[in-house]
Amino acid sequence: FRSTILGGSATAFGTGTGLFAGIDSGTYKFRVGDPAGANAQWTGTSFDVRNTAGDLVISAGDVVKLKASTELVDTEHLFDNSVSREVYVYVAGPIVSPTTVTDPGGTPSNGDPFTVATAVVSDARNPDYRVQLIGRFVGSASSSTGFVSFLVRVEAPSSAVVFSQNIGWNTVDDGATQVLEINAMFSASEQGTYSVIVDPAETPNPLSFSVTATKVSFFFQKLFK
Repeated sequence: FRSTILGGSATAFGTGTGLFAGIDSGTYKFRVGDPAGANAQWTGTSFDVRNTAGDLVISAGDVVKLKASTELVDTEHLFDNSVSREVYVYVAGPIVSPTTVTDPGGTPSNGDPFTVATAVVSDARNPDYRVQLIGRFVGSASSSTGFVSFLVRVEAPSSAVVFSQNIGWNTVDDGATQVLEINAMFSASEQGTYSVIVDPAETPNPLSFSVTATKVSFFFQKLFK
């Protein structure tokens, strides 16, 4: 603004009910409403909305926050419009694939595990989560191999295993290539990086197949106490 715009009884950004648009403390700002009650304003760093009690109900800066009960909750992922919980959606990545697993010696433990995806959880207000893992893998082996399986597990930041499941198929009955899916729910309580790991250690002989992760997604539902 080339000059300050005032409306109603407003005399400054934080004084008087009405409209203020101009420079305040060297920063362009805008405010309409009662500075001590209901108003909408651009502070120079965020757009804020307050109710008639003067409570901040929306704050939109780098992260959008909405009032839930008596506190503002971050909604940089997905907010489910509930006071009691939030839902965070993480599409884990990057996905590392394809990886060929071979074991010439026929010893299952020789198959090295590999990480296909990760997701980072960071919200120290409450560390209790209900997690949904959705994964899609494509396995490929010789049609004469027979039954092939591998272990999919999720490791918490401390490396503790919070979920594991064997998946597999019979190449003789189902074909050399098979799409395998996981849709599982489990609990978690740590902050940091969660890893989805494919571990071929329990695969029966003969060990010669490839696994390609085509989709891995985390859905973290935070549980408030």
